[in-house]
Amino acid sequence: GLMARNDNVASVSSQLTKAYETFSHVIGFGSSYTFKGAETRDGFYSNNQEFCENPVNSTSRICEFYGIAEVKEELKLDFSQYIYDILGEQQLYHRLSQTVLYTGIGSSKGDLENEVEYKVMANLNVYNNMFYNHEEKKFSKIYSSLDYDTENFNVLLSHLYKDSFITTTTGIPQHTDYLTSAIRYKYSSRYSYHFAYDYDLELKEKKRIEVGFLYSKRCWDFGMKYVENNRPVLTPDINDEAKGIKERYVYFTISLKPFMTTSSTDSSLFAYKIANE
Repeated sequence: GLMARNDNVASVSSQLTKAYETFSHVIGFGSSYTFKGAETRDGFYSNNQEFCENPVNSTSRICEFYGIAEVKEELKLDFSQYIYDILGEQQLYHRLSQTVLYTGIGSSKGDLENEVEYKVMANLNVYNNMFYNHEEKKFSKIYSSLDYDTENFNVLLSHLYKDSFITTTTGIPQHTDYLTSAIRYKYSSRYSYHFAYDYDLELKEKKRIEVGFLYSKRCWDFGMKYVENNRPVLTPDINDEAKGIKERYVYFTISLKPFMTTSSTDSSLFAYKIANE
């Protein structure tokens, strides 16, 4: 067990490890309590208190540094567990977290977070992170991903769902439902290819597509990729539907080694922009 305390936070945690024939299991419990800070005003804050606490003056330059967020009193509880194989590599990670916020009129629970990462096989990992809203009795956020990675081939798929719980009458959706994908293939020591595709399931439209290649030699690299990006823009009328600008680019990558380094195909030095749609 471990206990810690500073001026505003007190925490306590404990961890238990048990070894089996083919794996080890680690369980951890933790809690922290954040105390509400004491409030004092002096100098500038005291002299400008009445002026800056008036919402009408909130945008005044003299109040630019006046608004300091109040430290909220809260309790955070954590449970975590890990499973390691006989070689000490992590096979499973799981965490549950809950925050309780205390106010002058009572208490309220923050979202319950559940996080899991599982190594299905040597080259395949799945990940999930969920937030459950007690008040709405619905999930406020769900993020999932799948990652397959070998020396010559990599696939990354992810999905994000969010609920703002705010019903809108405009074209801006209440929900976010978004899918992303990326593939990289190393054909040989010289050639590698990559492809990416993002799609908005809520708006039912393509958000981004990318395809390209990289040619590598000992002293230099050359790459090229084509990118389409649907960039959202704000509209002056809140009743208008959400709009976007479709941008198209061709990127060229040239790297002279060891004077320049290219960690990925995103390290582009030249770009040609095709007219927007």
